[in-house]
Formats: sequence, C-alpha cells, structure tokens
Amino acid sequence: MDEAHEQVGLAEQLSAWVGRGFITNEQAEQILTAESAGAHADKTEHPASEAEPQPLQPVVPAAATSAGGSRMIPAVFEVLAYFGAVLLIAAIIAFIAPSLKNIGTAATITLTTTLTVVLVVIGLLLAVRKTDQVRRLGNVLMFIGILASLAMFGSITGTFLKDANSVRLSFAVSAVLSAVLWLKHKTSLQLLALVFTVTTLISVVASEWLFTPGTTLVGWILLIVGCLCALTAEIDWLRPRNAGWSLACLEILVGLQLMAVQDWRGRVATLIGGCAAAIILLFVGLWRKRGVPLGLGAAGIIVFIPQTVSCALTGVVDTRYIVLIDGLIVIAISALIAFFIFIRPRQKAARIGGAQAEADQFEDAAAG
Repeated sequence: MDEAHEQVGLAEQLSAWVGRGFITNEQAEQILTAESAGAHADKTEHPASEAEPQPLQPVVPAAATSAGGSRMIPAVFEVLAYFGAVLLIAAIIAFIAPSLKNIGTAATITLTTTLTVVLVVIGLLLAVRKTDQVRRLGNVLMFIGILASLAMFGSITGTFLKDANSVRLSFAVSAVLSAVLWLKHKTSLQLLALVFTVTTLISVVASEWLFTPGTTLVGWILLIVGCLCALTAEIDWLRPRNAGWSLACLEILVGLQLMAVQDWRGRVATLIGGCAAAIILLFVGLWRKRGVPLGLGAAGIIVFIPQTVSCALTGVVDTRYIVLIDGLIVIAISALIAFFIFIRPRQKAARIGGAQAEADQFEDAAAG
C-alpha cells in the first residue's frame, strides 16, 4: 500500500514537472516505469528486515558554487553590471563621436581595428574558462567585437572602394567572422550576430539588385530567413536550438508585420498570413513540444488577430464589438494553451499513476 501511495505521489510530481516544461510526457512515463521496476527489485533482493539505514550525505546547493568551485555572482548583480557597462559605452561613444570626424581616416581605421581585435581576442580567452559568468562575459565581448568589426570594415572598404560595394563587403566580412565564432562556440550571442549580419547583407544586396528598397522587401527577406532558421533549428543544425527557434519566430512575425505596414492595399491578406503563421508556430510547438514556438506563436496570435479583425471590420461593425471579438479570441487562445500545456499532461500523468498503483495493489494482493 505504501508503494502505491508513493507511485501516486511520484505521478503527481512528474505531472507538475511536465506542466512546467522540465520534462516531457515520454520522460515521465519512463521514470514511472523505471521506479516501479526498481521498487520491485529492491523488495525482492533486499527485504525490509535486512535493510540497513544509509548515512545522510551533506547536500550542497547547485546555485551556491560554479563549475570552477568559486561562489557564483548573483544573476541580478551580473545583469546590473552589463546594464551599467552598456550605459558607460554609450556615454563614451557620445563623447568621442564628434571628434572622430577630425582625426582622419587612418586614425579611425586604427582605432576600430584595435578595438575589434582586443574585444575578440579577450572574448576568445574568457570563453574557454570554467566559470559560467566568465564564459558569458567572453561571449558578450565577442558579440561587441563583431559589432565593432562592422565599423572597422566599413572604414577600410569605404576608404578604398568609395561606393556602395563597401557596405556589402563590410557586412560580408563581419558575417564570415560571426560564422567562425559561432562554429567554434555555438552560443546564443554568436548565433544572433550571425543571423543579423547575414540578414542585413541579404537585404542590402537584394535592395540594390531588385531596385525595390523598402519594408516590404525586408519583410520578405525576414520571412524567408526565419523559415530557414526554423527548419535548421528543428533538425538540430542551428545551435543552440532554443536561440535558433527564437530568432526564427521573431523574424517570421516581424517580417509579416513589416509587410502589413507597408502594403496598405493587401494589408488584410498579409495580416491573415500573419495569423496563419502564428497558428502554425503554435501547433508546431504543441506537436514537437517546443516551448519557444509555442510561446511566440501565441504572442503572434494575440498581435495579429486583433489587427486583422479591426482592419477587416472597420466601418462595418461597431468598434465595441471588434474589441469584444478580440477579447474572446485572446481568451480562447489562452484556454487552448492552458489545456494542452498544463491540464492535459497532468490528466495523462494521473492516469498513468493510477494504473500503476492498481497494478501494484494487484501484485501485492497476489503475493500475499
């Protein structure tokens, strides 16, 4: 009977973990099966009368120490430090920017090159350390170094080419640098830098070749690149996977929003496409058990559906009814997500736990 109660309690705990996204339903079932098998094996091999109490081992909280053994810096202080560093860099740039025009081209190239090399080299040295905070600092420095490389290559190519090719070449070289750093470390910031430089390079080249600059073209490019990022992230080629999915979802949704803003004549159709894309992301998240497309797909639905309803029904239906429809749609989407993410996994885990408990009771009765 005690084992049955323990199985029910374990099923409830696993259900809570599934609801929070810590584990999947398959993992919960495997844990229940393994625990049940282990309990029966222990009962057979080690009767209760022969069991010896095991001494308690001291538990060290995981958050107390880092991988290198030193005490970790609280996350809030780390975030505040980065925020202060951003403000400091912005202030320095604001002070020296007016003077850069007067120092000459050679001095500008020297300054940006030195800054890029120093940031990237220090970032590479710090990124291989054992402490998590130091590795994150190294990744941040490499990311800033990539941004600085845009200014460096822009100064160099602008001096020698003096035409539109300088912009393309500067983004191309920065994209290569981003790709090299991403292939070496596979971190979220390096992936962000890679996607940013590649997307910007494609936008610049497409605007010059097609002679159609504007937000519509940029929106199409974001949509296409976002779809490619989603596909490569799902097959685990674009890593980290969550970062790849985040960038993919944002590019898809932002691209469709830009197209809707620019194209007034086809705005309703574009907004309907945005709703469809958000719904697809939502169901992909439910199907593949991916939290990022699920959350951003739900956000896209909340963003696009009110715009679609308002744009399609403006002048036809009273604004108060439009707001009412929007509210009902948002509530329905929230209920759908709550059912699939929280309620349904808990019900399934409870059924699994109940069935396992009944099986244990039957075996105990048969053994007795």
